[in-house]
Amino acid sequence: ESIDEKTFFQLEKAYRQLPKEFLGYKRKSNNPVGGQRHGVFRMKEYFVNKVGSDDGFLTIKQWFSIPDYVLAEAINGEVFLDESGMLSKIRNNLMQMPDDIFLKKLAGNLLMMEQAGHYNYKRCLKRLDNAAAQLCIYEFVQSCIKTVFLLNNSYAPYYKWTFKALRKLKKLSIIADLLEFLMVATNDESNSNVKEDMIENIISLINDELLTQCIVDHYHSDLEKVAHHVNDKIQDAEIRNLDILIAIN
Repeated sequence: ESIDEKTFFQLEKAYRQLPKEFLGYKRKSNNPVGGQRHGVFRMKEYFVNKVGSDDGFLTIKQWFSIPDYVLAEAINGEVFLDESGMLSKIRNNLMQMPDDIFLKKLAGNLLMMEQAGHYNYKRCLKRLDNAAAQLCIYEFVQSCIKTVFLLNNSYAPYYKWTFKALRKLKKLSIIADLLEFLMVATNDESNSNVKEDMIENIISLINDELLTQCIVDHYHSDLEKVAHHVNDKIQDAEIRNLDILIAIN
């Protein structure tokens, strides 16, 4: 971490001289600038660029504004050597989401699931606005995915990897197939009835997991009430009194 500029550039040069492929692993071309930068990084520089913190401790504002996929990128990937232990320490700090932050994110996503899936989807179908109905499905699925990852103490990856990662989770991975149907099936009369039943089934599965983890103490089909119950459990009054949707990103 404390290497001088000369050593840093020597390391970058050495990286460029590595074979383009070794044992099936392909080396990405060195790109010293831009969002797709590859090559040699200083550890603290990497984390500051990624999450705005050089030690893995985030402010409330950062916890609520940094997308989950960015946090996933910061803590994922195999570590081959960490003699100082600094890398592991920073990543562990990022993995330890404070309880109040967890509850705020969970409450917001549960509320979005209720509004999009239970309420607005049916309203859009009644006025025969299939495009808007599918937007409701999209919002429901997005919030449900984030909820499932939260209940697995994990961060949702970049959107194109979401379903692959969802199917590998230890808890609620069964929901992946249900969400996929919601996304790809049309909203005609036959499918809409199936979708409404499927949304109820998904909400039931989420409620069961909330009960299993003792986040709630009773089942309630109205996720808006569940969301406010979860929000009321937040210990920090400042966080608890923030808009319930503030952590949605």
